[in-house]
Amino acid sequence: MCSATTVESSTKGGKILISDDSGRLTAFSWTFNNDSGNGRTVNIGKSDMGLTSPASSLTPLSPNHLFCASACGDSTLLNLDIPSLGPPSSPTAPSSSPRRRLKGKGKEEVSSPSSIIVSEPSVGSTEVLERWVNLAPVKDFCAVGDQSGGTVSHRIDGGPSMLTR
Repeated sequence: MCSATTVESSTKGGKILISDDSGRLTAFSWTFNNDSGNGRTVNIGKSDMGLTSPASSLTPLSPNHLFCASACGDSTLLNLDIPSLGPPSSPTAPSSSPRRRLKGKGKEEVSSPSSIIVSEPSVGSTEVLERWVNLAPVKDFCAVGDQSGGTVSHRIDGGPSMLTR
């Protein structure tokens, strides 16, 4: 189960948040800069935001608050602290795409980014503001008889393991 949502979006950049089936949250950020003389640059960054329950859906309530609904774990309301883009990890790479001219009356000149900057990966933080316990039945499990005649169940739905006899 994998979920994604747009946390912030504008003409100057944006942020998205992705949750994988292990509950790891990762934020990706980007900004567009129109430098006079240097052309257009795109700055891209990645932030590890920590762990939560595996998300069935992610719903941003504000740029800093996120509701994480989970079918196989507790649903949570999170306070996010997504870091700003840091220093580049590699030098600016010039684009190989040349500028092109459009035909027509306007004859506008359109160009692709002249450089892409990849920032060092960073670590953000999440704070659980509220937790709603999942009371749903276990989705996947395996019941195995042991040597003494008892039954051992293993929860394998992505949440914490539990053993019962």
